[in-house]
Amino acid sequence: MTERRRREYLQLLDAAKVAMETGIDAFNRVWHLYRYQTTLLLLTNAWELLAKAVLVQQKESIARGQRGETISAEIAVHRLQAKKILEQGQVDTIQQVISLRHAACHGVLPEIPAEVMQHLLFYSCKAFRDLIGKQFPAHLKSMSENYLSLSFSDLTTY
Repeated sequence: MTERRRREYLQLLDAAKVAMETGIDAFNRVWHLYRYQTTLLLLTNAWELLAKAVLVQQKESIARGQRGETISAEIAVHRLQAKKILEQGQVDTIQQVISLRHAACHGVLPEIPAEVMQHLLFYSCKAFRDLIGKQFPAHLKSMSENYLSLSFSDLTTY
């Protein structure tokens, strides 16, 4: 008997949740010299996978080119915005994360204030969870943890 393969959008969703939680973990590590870069890579990966999960669930193609490639994170997020699944403020935050990820991957990440990174992480993660709640409500219960990031700096986000 052949083993039943899990639907593609559910595979994408599961991978997206793991990437997001691993990104949060990377940001919260006490000693991590590549903290911001790792966090940005994983957040971008999480958003790309989640956006693709939504598109695939809605029977929209994520294919690009002739060699099996798929659309980029920017395009996937833009499609969700065009479908009014994501709001402009959410998209602005997500696209900033993606832009900084590109800087980290293709050069040296510029100095980013801690408050900016915390803002991007916080609002990106909240939008991520909100989208799962809207599109995949049965999968929200697995994202009920609270994650604490501690700072000894005087940040206005605390």
